[in-house]
Amino acid sequence: MTRAATFLGLMLLCPCPWYALAVGGLLPLPVIVAYGTAGGVMLAISLIHLVVYTWIFHKIAWSIGSFVRHRHISQTFAAAVVAAIFVAIGFAPIYGSGENLAAGNKLKHTAWDVYRSTFPSLRHFSNQYSPSVFTPLSPVLKSVVPAPRSVPRIVVNLPVPPVSVVTVV
Repeated sequence: MTRAATFLGLMLLCPCPWYALAVGGLLPLPVIVAYGTAGGVMLAISLIHLVVYTWIFHKIAWSIGSFVRHRHISQTFAAAVVAAIFVAIGFAPIYGSGENLAAGNKLKHTAWDVYRSTFPSLRHFSNQYSPSVFTPLSPVLKSVVPAPRSVPRIVVNLPVPPVSVVTVV
C-alpha cells in the first residue's frame, strides 16, 4: 500500500525537471507527457521523460516500501504520511516552465494551476466544484441551489365540521 501511494504521488505531483535543450521547467509528469501530443521531437522527448521518470519513481517507491516493511511501520500510517507529503508538495508554488526559470520568477504555480492550464477540461470542474480561496462562492452556490419555480396555488374550500367544546368541572 505504501509503495502504491508513493508511486502514484510521485507520478502525479512530483516536480520533475523537464529538459528539451535546456531545463524547460519543473512540471508534473502527466503535463510533460501531454506536451508530447504536439508530435515529432516533442513526442520523443516526452516519451524519454516518461520512461526515465517512471523507472526512477518505481525505484524510490520500492525503497520506501522496503524501509517501511523492514522497520515494521504500519502500512496504513506510512501511506497516510506519504499522501500528506504529496498533497503539501502539490499546494507549494514550485512549478512552472519557460526559459531562465530562476531569474524570471516563473516557478510560482501550484500543481493544480499547472494541470488546469494544460488540461482545459479541468477548468470547468475547478470553477464549478472546488473554488480556490480567491474565487467568490456565488458561482458554486448558484450551481447548488435549485432555480426558483413558480408553483400555482390551488385553493380548496373543504367543509369544516362543527366543533363543540364541553368543560366538565
